[in-house]
Amino acid sequence: MNVSKELMSKIDVILEEEARLGFITEEDRSLVVKLLETAMVNQSENTKR
Repeated sequence: MNVSKELMSKIDVILEEEARLGFITEEDRSLVVKLLETAMVNQSENTKR
């Protein structure tokens, strides 16, 4: 998964709004952000190899 920091930031903003409006929970938003952060770390590590 190729996720840029800029894209992740935009996704986080959208998810914050979704949580604020009650479409998702803050816990769900946090989980998605953590998964994206993990994907970014894995992508970075794989690029170094």
